[in-house]
Amino acid sequence: MSDADATDVKDSKKAEAHTDSRENNRDEDLKLDSKSMEMIRELREEAKANRLKHKAVKSEFDLYKSEVDSKIKTIESEKETLNSRVQKLTSFEKRIVEAEVKTEAVLFGIKDTDLIKLIDIEDIKISEDGSIDREVVKNKISELKEKKPFLFGEEKRTLTSTNSSIKNSPENKKPDALAMTDSEYSEAKKRLLTKRYR
Repeated sequence: MSDADATDVKDSKKAEAHTDSRENNRDEDLKLDSKSMEMIRELREEAKANRLKHKAVKSEFDLYKSEVDSKIKTIESEKETLNSRVQKLTSFEKRIVEAEVKTEAVLFGIKDTDLIKLIDIEDIKISEDGSIDREVVKNKISELKEKKPFLFGEEKRTLTSTNSSIKNSPENKKPDALAMTDSEYSEAKKRLLTKRYR
């Protein structure tokens, strides 16, 4: 046998040995695989269950987050609405205070009601029951009158209305049918009917 043939034989024996060892390893792998495969299958099922659980928790979180975001938007909208109302009320309260100051200034004899802008009304507040402390208003006007008396004329004690006598006259008072006697009711009815058909 030649050296080349001997080398070929050695190589083929090595290849056979290698193949045999591979087959033995495969057999062991197959034995391990049956146990491993069971573990792998269990791990895969566990991983799948964990993924499903994660997906459910994530969707629950997303739902909760969207609810919270919706509530935040609603609260912010309500806050803007309330701020707008507060501004309107503040403006309305300022007008009420200005009207009260104007009324008192007229009673003090102010010559021009546009001059009430000279009075600092920022610290005049409306109380919880809706009233204004008239003493504070009078003091403010008195301060202005002391500083600038030329803006004021003769003081008026009360405000008068030209219609006050008309409103309170007995002729304009509406009759109360429930408070009338039978004879008063009959007379009132006759007067009313004769006025209508004239």
